[in-house]
Amino acid sequence: MDWQPPEGMDEYLKPTELCDCDNPDIRQKAREIVKDAKTQKEAAIKIFYFVRDEIKFGWDFFDVRASGTLKKKMGMCTNKTILQIALLRSVEIPARWGAVPANREAVKPVSMAMLYKSLPEILEHTFCEVYLDKWLANDTLFDKPLVEKVLREITPSPSHQ
Repeated sequence: MDWQPPEGMDEYLKPTELCDCDNPDIRQKAREIVKDAKTQKEAAIKIFYFVRDEIKFGWDFFDVRASGTLKKKMGMCTNKTILQIALLRSVEIPARWGAVPANREAVKPVSMAMLYKSLPEILEHTFCEVYLDKWLANDTLFDKPLVEKVLREITPSPSHQ
């Protein structure tokens, strides 16, 4: 790693209660992921693909530390976002939390009926914003198996067309 964080980004590089970017497991995994990266952009892309594809979607608690999500290798949007931020911060790439409102219908295909019924009509969906000369939003939630499952759920079968 031959890069330095931009000036004035200290807030987006430090650990928090859930974003334990100073955890030895987080630091080791981040270095492993970005070992061949020549630029911050390459490193950020490698971390994005790791979290998107290696950390599978699964419902979990909101208060799981990044190191816990890394160990479990699964989490929901909040967990995956916190892990991505921690991995980025641990290699000196500024990152922060972003959120948008989402209708609960968006999670119906991946929710058990009882869980779905208990959700509020509007949920908060979280994603990571990484600083690479400007803030860029990127969402690691949708790994390939999850997308395929959602598409199967929302696409009518040939017998119903």
